[in-house]
Amino acid sequence: MPQDFFTGYVEELLVKSDIGELTAEQKNVYIPQLVGLLEERVGLELTPKLDEARMKQFAELVDAETSPDTWSKFWQGAVPNFQEELKRILGDFAGQVKSILAASGV
Repeated sequence: MPQDFFTGYVEELLVKSDIGELTAEQKNVYIPQLVGLLEERVGLELTPKLDEARMKQFAELVDAETSPDTWSKFWQGAVPNFQEELKRILGDFAGQVKSILAASGV
């Protein structure tokens, strides 16, 4: 998925959480970290679902300067039920983010 998608998702998640309004400084700290965690989570959850040929393609994409659009096309082509998997991953991630933010006192 494009990073803009993940950034938008994280921003919306923060708005919908019960933590209140974040300052610009807090957003500059939390949003990039959460986007990075989300990207990592998607990769960790979906790579076991790849066949050998797709794993080779994945490794090539990781080593290259890969655009968000290319990643999106890769995942959608590589994982047959990608949308359902992504929805599940995003839901799990949202629950964990709320717990992390609550524990950090944000």
